[in-house]
Amino acid sequence: MTEKDCRTQLRAEGWLTPDTYSNSFAPLPTAPGVYLILAVDLCEPRDRKVVYVGKSLDLARRLNNHPVVRGVHSRDGDIFMQRWFREMPAAGITAAEIEAISRFDPPLNIQHRRRDVISQWLEGVR
Repeated sequence: MTEKDCRTQLRAEGWLTPDTYSNSFAPLPTAPGVYLILAVDLCEPRDRKVVYVGKSLDLARRLNNHPVVRGVHSRDGDIFMQRWFREMPAAGITAAEIEAISRFDPPLNIQHRRRDVISQWLEGVR
């Protein structure tokens, strides 16, 4: 998915991000919600992929310390992880997370996958 297509689609669906200065910018809330982590290869920034989907009762705390973001930054400086989120009532976050995982098929969600998939994914980006 190209950068423009991806951002346009996410904005149209109400997703926000603390990682870009655009019409979709918003600070991370301490509210519950679902989040996406998009990987951007800085050598080819037009290509982005949702690599992880999660849920949290406190989006700010979770996304400021997320192991996927820290793990990729420590392995390869050419990959930028962009965080997107959508606030929602706590009662709906599990269903929304399941729907987003099904829709985006993120390679780093370890449900039914091996933990070393991050290394395999990074090799495929190169």
